[in-house]
Amino acid sequence: MTSASYTVRTAESHEYADALEVLIAAFDGDPAMMAVIAGGSRRQELAKLRAIMTLQVYGNFQGRGRIDIAIDNTTGKIVGVCLWSTPESHEGSFANELKQIGAYYKALGCKTLLKAILMELHLLKYRPAYKHWYLFNIGVLEEYRGRGIGSQLLDYGTERIGDYPAYLEASTYDSARLYERRGFFSLGPLHGIFSKAHAVGMVYPGTGPTEIVQRNSKTSGRSQNR
Repeated sequence: MTSASYTVRTAESHEYADALEVLIAAFDGDPAMMAVIAGGSRRQELAKLRAIMTLQVYGNFQGRGRIDIAIDNTTGKIVGVCLWSTPESHEGSFANELKQIGAYYKALGCKTLLKAILMELHLLKYRPAYKHWYLFNIGVLEEYRGRGIGSQLLDYGTERIGDYPAYLEASTYDSARLYERRGFFSLGPLHGIFSKAHAVGMVYPGTGPTEIVQRNSKTSGRSQNR
Protein backbone atom coordinates (compact mmCIF):
# COMPACT_ATOMS: atom_id res chain seq x y z
CA MET A 1 0.00 0.00 0.00
CA THR A 2 1.52 3.30 -1.11
CA SER A 3 0.37 6.89 -0.66
CA ALA A 4 2.03 10.05 -1.91
CA SER A 5 4.20 10.20 1.19
CA TYR A 6 4.34 6.75 2.80
CA THR A 7 4.58 3.09 1.85
CA VAL A 8 3.07 0.40 4.06
CA ARG A 9 4.19 -3.21 3.67
CA THR A 10 5.32 -6.24 5.62
CA ALA A 11 8.81 -5.84 7.05
CA GLU A 12 11.77 -7.90 5.90
CA SER A 13 13.99 -9.50 8.51
CA HIS A 14 16.81 -6.97 8.11
CA GLU A 15 14.30 -4.22 9.03
CA TYR A 16 13.25 -5.70 12.37
CA ALA A 17 15.89 -3.82 14.34
CA ASP A 18 14.69 -0.44 13.05
CA ALA A 19 11.06 -1.48 13.58
CA LEU A 20 11.93 -2.34 17.17
CA GLU A 21 13.32 1.15 17.79
CA VAL A 22 10.10 2.69 16.46
CA LEU A 23 8.01 0.59 18.83
CA ILE A 24 10.17 1.52 21.81
CA ALA A 25 9.85 5.22 21.02
CA ALA A 26 6.13 5.01 20.27
CA PHE A 27 5.21 3.16 23.47
CA ASP A 28 7.30 5.21 25.83
CA GLY A 29 4.56 6.70 28.01
CA ASP A 30 1.72 4.48 26.78
CA PRO A 31 -0.74 4.06 29.71
CA ALA A 32 -1.01 0.28 29.53
CA MET A 33 2.73 -0.17 29.11
CA MET A 34 3.55 2.22 31.94
CA ALA A 35 1.13 0.36 34.22
CA VAL A 36 3.45 -2.62 33.86
CA ILE A 37 6.94 -1.09 33.78
CA ALA A 38 6.51 1.97 36.03
CA GLY A 39 8.67 2.07 39.12
CA GLY A 40 12.36 2.55 39.58
CA SER A 41 14.47 5.00 37.64
CA ARG A 42 13.76 6.35 34.17
CA ARG A 43 16.67 4.28 32.90
CA GLN A 44 15.19 1.12 34.40
CA GLU A 45 11.77 1.80 32.85
CA LEU A 46 13.28 2.26 29.40
CA ALA A 47 15.33 -0.92 29.82
CA LYS A 48 12.16 -2.87 30.65
CA LEU A 49 10.32 -1.35 27.70
CA ARG A 50 13.16 -2.34 25.38
CA ALA A 51 13.21 -5.86 26.81
CA ILE A 52 9.46 -6.36 26.32
CA MET A 53 9.47 -5.10 22.75
CA THR A 54 12.59 -7.09 21.87
CA LEU A 55 11.09 -10.32 23.17
CA GLN A 56 7.85 -9.63 21.33
CA VAL A 57 9.44 -8.81 17.97
CA TYR A 58 12.04 -11.56 17.97
CA GLY A 59 10.34 -14.10 20.22
CA ASN A 60 6.67 -13.88 19.28
CA PHE A 61 6.24 -12.20 15.91
CA GLN A 62 9.34 -13.09 13.93
CA GLY A 63 8.29 -16.11 11.92
CA ARG A 64 4.94 -16.49 13.71
CA GLY A 65 3.02 -13.28 13.06
CA ARG A 66 3.08 -10.24 10.81
CA ILE A 67 5.29 -7.20 11.29
CA ASP A 68 4.00 -4.36 9.13
CA ILE A 69 5.87 -1.09 8.66
CA ALA A 70 5.18 2.38 7.31
CA ILE A 71 8.08 4.01 5.48
CA ASP A 72 8.60 7.70 4.77
CA ASN A 73 9.11 7.75 0.99
CA THR A 74 11.29 10.84 1.21
CA THR A 75 13.79 9.58 3.79
CA GLY A 76 13.34 5.82 3.64
CA LYS A 77 12.88 5.85 7.41
CA ILE A 78 10.50 3.47 9.19
CA VAL A 79 8.01 5.70 11.02
CA GLY A 80 5.26 3.28 12.04
CA VAL A 81 4.97 -0.39 13.00
CA CYS A 82 2.10 -2.79 13.54
CA LEU A 83 2.34 -6.29 15.04
CA TRP A 84 -0.32 -8.87 14.18
CA SER A 85 -0.86 -12.44 15.34
CA THR A 86 -2.46 -14.66 12.71
CA PRO A 87 -5.51 -16.79 13.64
CA GLU A 88 -3.21 -19.81 13.82
CA SER A 89 -0.30 -18.27 15.72
CA HIS A 90 -2.49 -16.34 18.17
CA GLU A 91 -3.96 -19.50 19.65
CA GLY A 92 -0.55 -20.45 21.01
CA SER A 93 0.88 -16.99 21.64
CA PHE A 94 0.46 -16.98 25.43
CA ALA A 95 1.95 -20.47 25.66
CA ASN A 96 4.85 -19.27 23.52
CA GLU A 97 5.42 -16.35 25.89
CA LEU A 98 5.45 -18.76 28.83
CA LYS A 99 8.28 -20.64 27.14
CA GLN A 100 10.26 -17.40 27.34
CA ILE A 101 9.49 -16.87 31.02
CA GLY A 102 13.16 -17.12 31.96
CA ALA A 103 14.12 -14.35 29.54
CA TYR A 104 11.25 -12.16 30.77
CA TYR A 105 12.25 -12.73 34.40
CA LYS A 106 15.86 -11.84 33.70
CA ALA A 107 14.88 -8.65 31.86
CA LEU A 108 11.99 -7.45 34.01
CA GLY A 109 12.49 -8.81 37.49
CA CYS A 110 9.87 -10.55 39.61
CA LYS A 111 7.57 -7.58 40.38
CA THR A 112 7.28 -6.28 36.82
CA LEU A 113 6.92 -9.78 35.39
CA LEU A 114 4.07 -10.50 37.81
CA LYS A 115 2.28 -7.31 36.76
CA ALA A 116 2.71 -8.22 33.09
CA ILE A 117 1.32 -11.72 33.63
CA LEU A 118 -1.65 -10.43 35.64
CA MET A 119 -2.51 -7.90 32.96
CA GLU A 120 -2.24 -10.49 30.19
CA LEU A 121 -4.43 -12.97 32.09
CA HIS A 122 -6.96 -10.21 32.72
CA LEU A 123 -7.13 -9.28 29.03
CA LEU A 124 -7.34 -12.92 27.96
CA LYS A 125 -10.68 -13.20 29.75
CA TYR A 126 -12.21 -10.75 27.27
CA ARG A 127 -10.68 -11.96 24.03
CA PRO A 128 -12.89 -13.81 21.55
CA ALA A 129 -13.16 -17.56 21.95
CA TYR A 130 -13.02 -18.05 18.18
CA LYS A 131 -10.16 -17.88 15.72
CA HIS A 132 -9.18 -14.31 14.95
CA TRP A 133 -6.40 -12.01 13.95
CA TYR A 134 -5.02 -10.16 16.96
CA LEU A 135 -3.49 -6.71 16.69
CA PHE A 136 -0.91 -6.74 19.46
CA ASN A 137 0.16 -3.15 19.01
CA ILE A 138 0.53 -0.31 16.56
CA GLY A 139 2.94 2.57 17.03
CA VAL A 140 3.88 5.69 15.09
CA LEU A 141 6.77 8.01 15.91
CA GLU A 142 5.52 11.08 17.75
CA GLU A 143 6.72 13.56 15.13
CA TYR A 144 4.78 11.66 12.43
CA ARG A 145 1.46 11.39 14.24
CA GLY A 146 -1.61 13.08 12.84
CA ARG A 147 -0.65 12.28 9.23
CA GLY A 148 -2.84 9.21 8.74
CA ILE A 149 -0.02 6.70 9.09
CA GLY A 150 -1.79 4.69 11.77
CA SER A 151 -4.86 4.49 9.56
CA GLN A 152 -2.77 3.25 6.62
CA LEU A 153 -1.20 0.56 8.79
CA LEU A 154 -4.63 -0.54 10.02
CA ASP A 155 -6.11 -0.64 6.53
CA TYR A 156 -3.17 -2.68 5.25
CA GLY A 157 -3.76 -5.22 8.00
CA THR A 158 -7.53 -5.46 7.74
CA GLU A 159 -7.43 -5.83 3.96
CA ARG A 160 -5.82 -9.25 4.33
CA ILE A 161 -7.83 -10.74 7.20
CA GLY A 162 -10.23 -12.67 4.96
CA ASP A 163 -12.71 -14.94 6.72
CA TYR A 164 -11.58 -14.37 10.28
CA PRO A 165 -12.32 -11.23 12.28
CA ALA A 166 -9.67 -9.10 13.94
CA TYR A 167 -9.54 -8.11 17.60
CA LEU A 168 -7.55 -5.56 19.57
CA GLU A 169 -7.45 -3.72 22.86
CA ALA A 170 -7.32 0.06 22.54
CA SER A 171 -5.25 1.45 25.41
CA THR A 172 -6.87 4.90 25.32
CA TYR A 173 -10.30 6.18 24.39
CA ASP A 174 -8.72 8.42 21.75
CA SER A 175 -7.18 5.43 20.01
CA ALA A 176 -10.51 3.59 20.26
CA ARG A 177 -12.11 6.36 18.23
CA LEU A 178 -9.40 5.95 15.56
CA TYR A 179 -10.14 2.25 15.32
CA GLU A 180 -13.87 2.91 15.02
CA ARG A 181 -13.20 5.20 12.06
CA ARG A 182 -11.35 2.32 10.38
CA GLY A 183 -14.21 -0.15 10.72
CA PHE A 184 -13.73 -1.65 14.19
CA PHE A 185 -16.66 -1.97 16.58
CA SER A 186 -16.33 -1.34 20.31
CA LEU A 187 -17.16 -4.19 22.66
CA GLY A 188 -16.97 -1.85 25.63
CA PRO A 189 -14.35 -1.08 28.27
CA LEU A 190 -12.24 -3.82 29.80
CA HIS A 191 -12.03 -2.54 33.33
CA GLY A 192 -8.35 -2.69 34.14
CA ILE A 193 -6.65 -4.20 37.11
CA PHE A 194 -4.36 -1.19 37.32
CA SER A 195 -5.80 2.23 38.06
CA LYS A 196 -3.96 4.05 35.26
CA ALA A 197 -4.56 1.47 32.54
CA HIS A 198 -7.86 1.31 30.71
CA ALA A 199 -8.60 -0.75 27.64
CA VAL A 200 -11.44 -1.04 25.16
CA GLY A 201 -12.06 -4.32 23.36
CA MET A 202 -12.68 -3.86 19.65
CA VAL A 203 -13.45 -6.20 16.75
CA TYR A 204 -13.28 -5.92 12.97
CA PRO A 205 -15.68 -8.33 11.24
CA GLY A 206 -14.36 -11.03 8.97
CA THR A 207 -16.00 -12.10 5.74
CA GLY A 208 -16.75 -15.75 6.48
CA PRO A 209 -18.04 -18.14 9.15
CA THR A 210 -16.17 -18.01 12.42
CA GLU A 211 -14.59 -21.16 13.78
CA ILE A 212 -14.92 -21.30 17.53
CA VAL A 213 -11.75 -22.11 19.44
CA GLN A 214 -12.08 -24.61 22.25
CA ARG A 215 -11.15 -22.79 25.47
CA ASN A 216 -13.55 -24.10 28.08
CA SER A 217 -13.28 -27.69 29.19
CA LYS A 218 -17.00 -27.68 29.95
CA THR A 219 -17.90 -27.22 26.28
CA SER A 220 -17.64 -29.93 23.68
CA GLY A 221 -14.28 -30.72 22.16
CA ARG A 222 -15.49 -30.00 18.63
CA SER A 223 -15.17 -26.72 16.74
CA GLN A 224 -18.37 -24.89 16.00
CA ASN A 225 -19.33 -22.60 13.15
CA ARG A 226 -21.49 -19.54 13.37
